[in-house]
Amino acid sequence: MRKLLKLLGMAFMAIMVLFPAKNSAAEKNVCQTLKASKTYHYNLDQKGKKESIRVDVSRKKYEKKESDYHELVYDVKAAVTINGKQIYSKAVKEQDYISERDYLSCIPIKVMVTDIDKRDKQMELFILEGDCVEFESDRIEHIYYYQYANGRAKRKQDLVLLFSKSLPYVEYISGVKNSSTLTINEKNEVFAELGLYMPNFFNMHIYSKVSLKLKNGKFIQNNQKSYRIPKIEEPLRAKKNIIAYTSPGGKVKAFTVKKRGKINLCNFYLANKKKIYIKVKNQGGKTGYIDPKKASIYLDVPEDYYD
Repeated sequence: MRKLLKLLGMAFMAIMVLFPAKNSAAEKNVCQTLKASKTYHYNLDQKGKKESIRVDVSRKKYEKKESDYHELVYDVKAAVTINGKQIYSKAVKEQDYISERDYLSCIPIKVMVTDIDKRDKQMELFILEGDCVEFESDRIEHIYYYQYANGRAKRKQDLVLLFSKSLPYVEYISGVKNSSTLTINEKNEVFAELGLYMPNFFNMHIYSKVSLKLKNGKFIQNNQKSYRIPKIEEPLRAKKNIIAYTSPGGKVKAFTVKKRGKINLCNFYLANKKKIYIKVKNQGGKTGYIDPKKASIYLDVPEDYYD
């Protein structure tokens, strides 16, 4: 009996070694948005000792004298520290005072800590500036990427510059979702949403979720060829006849969308990293590619839609 138990124990140990139990919490990549006035502890340089990270905010409310009246305004300053050493600060002056709630919630930056690539033994620190701070997923002006090593935080890149070069016609960068603004995956990628203002597309932006890849401690463009376009609820119609072709830049006609005919956008297709085409679908379900410079499309909405 003892011999049998011993054999069973050895078999169990072998199974545990060969097929270890997965710990989803440990394997999940970190993607944390930091709150103000709270100390966070992360092992940024992956050297065993965790660093303490804080975002502190100071505010000053006062009356600004105009020609014949006094206007209540305030200044706000945010600072980021690692182990008590300031690595970044930003001040915004003469903000309009609307309410005490807005005054207390105003922070001119958003700070995120991520661990995108678990193999590089290095975490990432992002400091975001822009409307995304106040309006969550709205426009981002800067995404400063920092690395922490040898007791110092070094600014490596501004990811907005990279995102804006991912596709032609990019007018602004925005967040993917309210809870984290930027998102990451297990393929060493970070995502933002791009707003493209297309030629000949009357009064509309087209959005697409785009990623950058972290490689050897530096973010690079992913060089994708196809980018999905989220569904547009309002109907799109052709201002004049549009010819769709069987391939991007091709000359073989797939179908023609007649004037005022309904059209659905599917994907952006990037050719030679410069030229953009749009994959479209007609009402019959057939797909083709159009050149946005040669196609006029409008949203079929009431006149007061943009009010």
